[in-house]
Amino acid sequence: LIKSVRFVGNMAYVVTFRQTDPLFVIDLSNPEKPTVKGELKIPGFSEYLHPITANLLVGVGRDGTMTGTNGDCKVSLFDVSNPYEPKESSVLKVSNGAYCHTTVGYNHKVYITLSNNEFAVPFSIDYYVNNGEINPSGDYYIRYKLTEDGLCEVARLRVGNNNSWIMGATYVENTFYVVNNCYENRTYVKAYDLATNKEIDSLQTAGQKTEVAVK
Repeated sequence: LIKSVRFVGNMAYVVTFRQTDPLFVIDLSNPEKPTVKGELKIPGFSEYLHPITANLLVGVGRDGTMTGTNGDCKVSLFDVSNPYEPKESSVLKVSNGAYCHTTVGYNHKVYITLSNNEFAVPFSIDYYVNNGEINPSGDYYIRYKLTEDGLCEVARLRVGNNNSWIMGATYVENTFYVVNNCYENRTYVKAYDLATNKEIDSLQTAGQKTEVAVK
């Protein structure tokens, strides 16, 4: 079962899943004879792949066990500088074992590139405990940054509750905008300050009445 594919130049990166996560590196320079140069087998799988540099891929998917059981959502950094020996150089789990899922696997537009070394990915997460603190259920946009030591988590923006889903996002200069659709037939556009990660305001764009809530 193919879970994700990414083409970069003459290379194709393909993730399949049955019990472990084979990330295949395929050389397409000769279209009549594509060649598998290398593969990486680790538990889980990536639903989405995104090149962050010439030799680094971000993978968004799930952790797992060697028997094929799905685990926590995760964001991985794959080093493909040596196509014969791809490596998972960094991995960050999302919800500490709580139920979690992301829509980026079937809606690539929700993956937001914020800069050359920073990006944001949406996740829906049940309540979870992190460093002794209980975090509420809801929709989160999580900011990640590439550092010399690998990936690090910058911030979590809680953009909705369990009665909503993220439709899209973008940013203008230092303001991050999220479009969130609620099951009550209301749609909100929320704005966040990327310097402080705080919500600035929100605009209700559909429903009984359009309102602006200033925080």
